[in-house]
Amino acid sequence: MCTTLFKNARLILPTGIFLGELLVRDDKIEAVSINHALPHFEAQHTVDVNGKYLSPGFIETHTHGAGGFDFMDGDLDSIYGACRSHLWDPLTK
Repeated sequence: MCTTLFKNARLILPTGIFLGELLVRDDKIEAVSINHALPHFEAQHTVDVNGKYLSPGFIETHTHGAGGFDFMDGDLDSIYGACRSHLWDPLTK
Protein backbone atom coordinates (compact mmCIF):
# COMPACT_ATOMS: atom_id res chain seq x y z
CA MET A 1 0.00 0.00 0.00
CA CYS A 2 1.58 3.29 -1.13
CA THR A 3 0.61 6.68 0.32
CA THR A 4 1.64 10.11 -0.92
CA LEU A 5 0.89 13.40 0.78
CA PHE A 6 0.81 16.61 -1.28
CA LYS A 7 1.18 19.49 1.16
CA ASN A 8 1.13 23.30 0.90
CA ALA A 9 -1.06 23.12 -2.20
CA ARG A 10 -3.63 25.52 -3.58
CA LEU A 11 -6.43 23.00 -4.06
CA ILE A 12 -8.89 23.71 -6.87
CA LEU A 13 -12.20 22.36 -5.56
CA PRO A 14 -15.83 22.80 -6.69
CA THR A 15 -16.40 25.40 -3.94
CA GLY A 16 -13.25 27.45 -4.50
CA ILE A 17 -9.47 27.47 -4.21
CA PHE A 18 -8.07 26.66 -0.77
CA LEU A 19 -4.68 26.11 0.84
CA GLY A 20 -4.48 22.51 1.99
CA GLU A 21 -3.21 18.97 1.73
CA LEU A 22 -4.19 15.97 -0.36
CA LEU A 23 -3.59 12.35 0.63
CA VAL A 24 -3.40 9.68 -2.10
CA ARG A 25 -3.43 5.97 -1.26
CA ASP A 26 -2.81 3.41 -4.01
CA ASP A 27 -3.45 5.97 -6.78
CA LYS A 28 -6.80 7.06 -5.31
CA ILE A 29 -7.64 10.25 -3.42
CA GLU A 30 -8.24 9.27 0.17
CA ALA A 31 -8.59 12.62 1.94
CA VAL A 32 -8.42 16.37 1.47
CA SER A 33 -7.61 18.80 4.27
CA ILE A 34 -8.42 22.49 3.83
CA ASN A 35 -6.55 25.01 5.99
CA HIS A 36 -5.35 22.16 8.23
CA ALA A 37 -8.95 21.34 9.25
CA LEU A 38 -8.11 17.63 9.58
CA PRO A 39 -5.38 15.97 11.65
CA HIS A 40 -1.94 15.75 10.09
CA PHE A 41 -1.71 12.95 7.54
CA GLU A 42 1.02 10.32 7.72
CA ALA A 43 2.35 9.10 4.36
CA GLN A 44 5.25 7.13 2.90
CA HIS A 45 6.06 9.94 0.49
CA THR A 46 5.57 13.68 0.90
CA VAL A 47 5.58 16.25 -1.88
CA ASP A 48 5.77 19.92 -0.89
CA VAL A 49 3.86 21.65 -3.66
CA ASN A 50 5.08 25.09 -2.45
CA GLY A 51 1.80 26.90 -3.08
CA LYS A 52 1.31 25.61 -6.62
CA TYR A 53 -2.15 24.64 -7.84
CA LEU A 54 -3.44 21.09 -7.53
CA SER A 55 -6.77 19.99 -9.01
CA PRO A 56 -7.73 16.65 -7.43
CA GLY A 57 -9.78 14.37 -9.65
CA PHE A 58 -9.37 16.55 -12.73
CA ILE A 59 -8.67 14.59 -15.90
CA GLU A 60 -7.17 16.51 -18.80
CA THR A 61 -8.98 15.37 -21.94
CA HIS A 62 -7.57 17.95 -24.35
CA THR A 63 -6.36 16.27 -27.52
CA HIS A 64 -5.39 17.03 -31.09
CA GLY A 65 -6.09 13.51 -32.31
CA ALA A 66 -5.16 9.88 -31.66
CA GLY A 67 -3.97 6.72 -33.34
CA GLY A 68 -2.00 8.61 -35.95
CA PHE A 69 -4.99 10.80 -36.87
CA ASP A 70 -5.00 14.57 -36.29
CA PHE A 71 -8.15 16.69 -35.87
CA MET A 72 -6.22 19.62 -37.31
CA ASP A 73 -6.16 17.87 -40.71
CA GLY A 74 -9.79 18.95 -40.97
CA ASP A 75 -11.03 15.99 -43.01
CA LEU A 76 -13.68 13.48 -41.90
CA ASP A 77 -11.37 10.46 -42.15
CA SER A 78 -8.97 12.02 -39.63
CA ILE A 79 -11.78 13.06 -37.30
CA TYR A 80 -13.47 9.65 -37.40
CA GLY A 81 -10.11 7.87 -37.06
CA ALA A 82 -9.16 9.85 -33.99
CA CYS A 83 -12.59 9.31 -32.43
CA ARG A 84 -12.40 5.55 -33.06
CA SER A 85 -8.96 5.47 -31.44
CA HIS A 86 -10.27 7.28 -28.35
CA LEU A 87 -13.01 4.67 -27.97
CA TRP A 88 -10.32 2.07 -27.23
CA ASP A 89 -8.22 4.29 -24.93
CA PRO A 90 -8.28 3.12 -21.26
CA LEU A 91 -8.89 6.73 -20.15
CA THR A 92 -12.32 6.76 -21.82
CA LYS A 93 -13.52 3.36 -20.62
